Amino acid sequence: MTSADLQHDLNLTIAHVVGQGVVAISAGFEIHLAVNCHPGGQSFDGSCWVRNPAGDLPESLRRSVAVAGCLSSLAFNRGAPEEIEPVEAFGKLQSGELALSETDAAMAEGLTLSDVAFALDVLNGRWAIVVDEVERMSPHILNNTIQTH
Repeated sequence: MTSADLQHDLNLTIAHVVGQGVVAISAGFEIHLAVNCHPGGQSFDGSCWVRNPAGDLPESLRRSVAVAGCLSSLAFNRGAPEEIEPVEAFGKLQSGELALSETDAAMAEGLTLSDVAFALDVLNGRWAIVVDEVERMSPHILNNTIQTH
């Protein structure tokens, strides 16, 4: 994997977890984000833990948070979330063309077009946060995980 590929993987991983965090925060939830270098150093893993201070996560919001990461990564590749139509994204999620992690897939059980549209709407309104966090976090993570010779 080239350094450019590693950087791209890192950017998509950050966009994924921050996208989930942005949707979760918009619903009043608390979050904790983590991005780590995968063992072997050839890719990155990210996690977004979500907690509702009032109790359980409502199902529709849980599903929207679950797909927000995948949608955020796709939007980062395309340049912005407004480049994604909810119907297109929903179809790709249903067909498996847009893949979810096991954890996200479990959270997205029962996914609806409304869940996808909600996540994309939130990402559209807060896209600058996602981009800013990718730019802010990426150098710090790379400096802690890439060893120079």
